[in-house]
Amino acid sequence: MGKNIFTTIAILAGITLALGGCDDKHKSETRTEDGHATITFGNTKVQVADDHASGVTLPANMPAYAAVYPGADVRAVVTTNDASMTAMITYATTAKPGDVLAFHKKNAAAAGLDMSQDVQLGGVWHFAAQKKSGDANLTVTIVAENGRYSVQETYK
Repeated sequence: MGKNIFTTIAILAGITLALGGCDDKHKSETRTEDGHATITFGNTKVQVADDHASGVTLPANMPAYAAVYPGADVRAVVTTNDASMTAMITYATTAKPGDVLAFHKKNAAAAGLDMSQDVQLGGVWHFAAQKKSGDANLTVTIVAENGRYSVQETYK
Protein backbone atom coordinates (compact mmCIF):
# COMPACT_ATOMS: atom_id res chain seq x y z
CA MET A 1 0.00 0.00 0.00
CA GLY A 2 1.06 3.61 -0.53
CA LYS A 3 2.18 5.92 2.23
CA ASN A 4 -0.78 8.30 2.10
CA ILE A 5 -1.60 9.25 5.70
CA PHE A 6 -5.35 9.24 5.13
CA THR A 7 -5.20 5.79 3.55
CA THR A 8 -3.42 4.55 6.66
CA ILE A 9 -6.00 6.26 8.87
CA ALA A 10 -8.83 4.67 6.86
CA ILE A 11 -7.34 1.22 7.26
CA LEU A 12 -6.82 1.64 11.00
CA ALA A 13 -10.28 3.12 11.53
CA GLY A 14 -11.93 0.33 9.60
CA ILE A 15 -10.04 -2.35 11.45
CA THR A 16 -10.81 -0.70 14.79
CA LEU A 17 -14.53 -0.57 13.95
CA ALA A 18 -14.45 -4.15 12.78
CA LEU A 19 -12.55 -5.61 15.70
CA GLY A 20 -15.14 -4.26 18.08
CA GLY A 21 -17.72 -6.70 16.78
CA CYS A 22 -16.22 -9.94 15.49
CA ASP A 23 -13.39 -12.41 15.48
CA ASP A 24 -10.92 -13.65 12.81
CA LYS A 25 -13.23 -16.38 11.50
CA HIS A 26 -15.55 -13.60 10.22
CA LYS A 27 -12.72 -11.83 8.36
CA SER A 28 -12.10 -11.93 4.62
CA GLU A 29 -9.49 -10.17 2.53
CA THR A 30 -9.22 -9.67 -1.23
CA ARG A 31 -6.32 -8.09 -3.10
CA THR A 32 -6.24 -7.30 -6.80
CA GLU A 33 -3.35 -6.79 -9.20
CA ASP A 34 -4.20 -3.11 -9.70
CA GLY A 35 -3.44 -2.20 -6.07
CA HIS A 36 -6.87 -2.54 -4.43
CA ALA A 37 -7.53 -4.35 -1.18
CA THR A 38 -10.88 -5.12 0.39
CA ILE A 39 -11.04 -6.33 3.98
CA THR A 40 -14.33 -7.36 5.56
CA PHE A 41 -14.87 -7.98 9.28
CA GLY A 42 -18.46 -8.95 10.03
CA ASN A 43 -20.56 -6.01 8.86
CA THR A 44 -17.63 -3.60 8.29
CA LYS A 45 -15.99 -3.31 4.88
CA VAL A 46 -12.71 -1.46 4.19
CA GLN A 47 -11.68 -0.73 0.59
CA VAL A 48 -8.26 0.77 -0.11
CA ALA A 49 -6.36 1.71 -3.28
CA ASP A 50 -2.60 2.19 -3.18
CA ASP A 51 -1.06 5.40 -4.50
CA HIS A 52 -0.76 4.00 -8.04
CA ALA A 53 -4.20 2.43 -8.38
CA SER A 54 -7.38 4.07 -9.52
CA GLY A 55 -10.11 4.88 -6.99
CA VAL A 56 -12.25 2.44 -5.09
CA THR A 57 -16.02 1.95 -5.34
CA LEU A 58 -18.27 4.40 -3.51
CA PRO A 59 -21.22 3.01 -1.53
CA ALA A 60 -24.42 2.78 -3.59
CA ASN A 61 -26.46 4.11 -0.65
CA MET A 62 -24.24 7.12 0.06
CA PRO A 63 -26.38 10.20 0.84
CA ALA A 64 -26.20 13.15 -1.57
CA TYR A 65 -24.79 15.41 1.15
CA ALA A 66 -21.72 13.15 1.36
CA ALA A 67 -20.92 13.29 -2.37
CA VAL A 68 -17.22 13.29 -3.28
CA TYR A 69 -15.83 16.43 -4.91
CA PRO A 70 -16.03 16.10 -8.73
CA GLY A 71 -12.86 14.74 -10.33
CA ALA A 72 -11.39 13.54 -7.02
CA ASP A 73 -9.50 10.25 -6.76
CA VAL A 74 -11.12 8.08 -4.08
CA ARG A 75 -8.40 6.32 -2.06
CA ALA A 76 -10.28 4.53 0.74
CA VAL A 77 -13.83 3.74 1.86
CA VAL A 78 -14.90 2.33 5.23
CA THR A 79 -18.56 1.30 5.46
CA THR A 80 -20.84 -0.91 7.49
CA ASN A 81 -24.28 -2.32 6.80
CA ASP A 82 -25.48 -0.82 10.10
CA ALA A 83 -27.20 2.49 9.20
CA SER A 84 -26.55 3.86 12.69
CA MET A 85 -22.78 3.72 12.15
CA THR A 86 -20.61 6.39 10.54
CA ALA A 87 -18.94 5.75 7.17
CA MET A 88 -15.64 7.27 6.02
CA ILE A 89 -14.27 8.20 2.61
CA THR A 90 -10.76 9.44 1.84
CA TYR A 91 -9.95 11.07 -1.47
CA ALA A 92 -7.25 13.16 -3.14
CA THR A 93 -7.79 16.26 -5.25
CA THR A 94 -5.84 19.15 -6.74
CA ALA A 95 -8.81 21.50 -6.24
CA LYS A 96 -8.38 24.39 -3.83
CA PRO A 97 -9.57 23.69 -0.27
CA GLY A 98 -12.01 26.62 -0.43
CA ASP A 99 -13.69 25.09 -3.49
CA VAL A 100 -13.91 21.67 -1.86
CA LEU A 101 -15.38 23.13 1.33
CA ALA A 102 -17.88 25.26 -0.61
CA PHE A 103 -19.05 22.10 -2.43
CA HIS A 104 -19.55 20.19 0.84
CA LYS A 105 -21.20 23.13 2.63
CA LYS A 106 -23.68 23.55 -0.24
CA ASN A 107 -24.58 19.83 -0.16
CA ALA A 108 -24.92 19.84 3.63
CA ALA A 109 -27.19 22.90 3.62
CA ALA A 110 -29.36 21.40 0.84
CA ALA A 111 -29.86 18.31 3.03
CA GLY A 112 -30.87 20.37 6.06
CA LEU A 113 -27.63 19.94 8.00
CA ASP A 114 -26.59 22.88 10.17
CA MET A 115 -22.94 23.91 10.30
CA SER A 116 -21.37 23.21 13.69
CA GLN A 117 -17.67 23.75 12.92
CA ASP A 118 -15.71 25.67 10.30
CA VAL A 119 -12.00 25.95 11.11
CA GLN A 120 -8.77 26.60 9.28
CA LEU A 121 -5.57 26.13 11.22
CA GLY A 122 -2.34 26.33 9.27
CA GLY A 123 -2.57 23.85 6.40
CA VAL A 124 -5.64 22.06 7.76
CA TRP A 125 -9.26 22.88 6.95
CA HIS A 126 -12.17 21.33 8.85
CA PHE A 127 -15.93 21.58 8.43
CA ALA A 128 -18.71 19.79 10.31
CA ALA A 129 -22.50 19.87 9.99
CA GLN A 130 -25.35 17.87 11.47
CA LYS A 131 -29.10 17.64 11.68
CA LYS A 132 -30.59 18.78 14.97
CA SER A 133 -32.19 15.35 15.30
CA GLY A 134 -28.72 13.77 15.28
CA ASP A 135 -29.66 11.24 12.60
CA ALA A 136 -27.32 12.71 9.96
CA ASN A 137 -23.92 14.39 10.06
CA LEU A 138 -20.94 15.23 7.87
CA THR A 139 -17.36 16.15 8.72
CA VAL A 140 -14.74 17.10 6.15
CA THR A 141 -11.03 17.55 6.91
CA ILE A 142 -8.54 18.68 4.26
CA VAL A 143 -4.74 18.49 4.55
CA ALA A 144 -2.10 19.52 2.00
CA GLU A 145 -0.05 16.49 0.96
CA ASN A 146 2.55 16.06 -1.78
CA GLY A 147 1.32 18.84 -4.08
CA ARG A 148 -2.36 17.96 -3.75
CA TYR A 149 -4.93 17.77 -0.98
CA SER A 150 -6.07 14.75 1.00
CA VAL A 151 -9.70 14.95 2.05
CA GLN A 152 -11.27 12.76 4.71
CA GLU A 153 -15.00 12.86 5.13
CA THR A 154 -17.17 10.98 7.56
CA TYR A 155 -20.91 10.82 7.39
CA LYS A 156 -23.95 9.19 8.92
